Amino acid sequence: MLLKGIQDIKISTCNEVAAEMMLISLCYLSDLPSPEQVIKKILSQNVEQGNRQGRPVAPSPSVIQVTDYSDPKKYVEKPHSVIPVRDTGIHVKNKQQNYDFDKILQLLRRSNQIYLYKQLCSNLKLIDCKFGYLKLKAVSNLNSNFCNDLKSYLNQATNQEWVIIVDTSYMNREVSNLNYAPVVKDILNTFKGAKVVNIENKE
Repeated sequence: MLLKGIQDIKISTCNEVAAEMMLISLCYLSDLPSPEQVIKKILSQNVEQGNRQGRPVAPSPSVIQVTDYSDPKKYVEKPHSVIPVRDTGIHVKNKQQNYDFDKILQLLRRSNQIYLYKQLCSNLKLIDCKFGYLKLKAVSNLNSNFCNDLKSYLNQATNQEWVIIVDTSYMNREVSNLNYAPVVKDILNTFKGAKVVNIENKE
């Protein structure tokens, strides 16, 4: 095969191509190992080299732990941690009441209803409030027209018929008790016909 290749090169018009073809033919005819054999040979050499140097060649395979669910005692779900929530004492209903009442106060201020605004802030205590309903407790004497004036204004400003209730029992009880105070009793005896009609806290 080699002699024939040399003769082909001599008579060929392109010596380089003929030489390459001869080399390729020789490679095919030679006893070369397969790719699989080459890989095995390289790996075996690496293993032998690693053993001589006292170190592992390939890392040990990772071990993945798998939970055995066949035994119910081995699988017990841990309870979720519970974060305690402290009770602030403020509930949603009270928040809504305060929100609605604050809106009424803001409306009175923007409309320059100073008299109604001051009465609500100084002489009344909020009991219940929602849109269209307002319940208050008097802590000092009120003008007899206060409820009608406030109701008329809110009806017009909100286009809603309002129900306004003012509890004056506390105020009446305070006035009645004050009539028996020694100082007040002396004053009432001095000024015949005088009576206590209002209690104001002057700060």
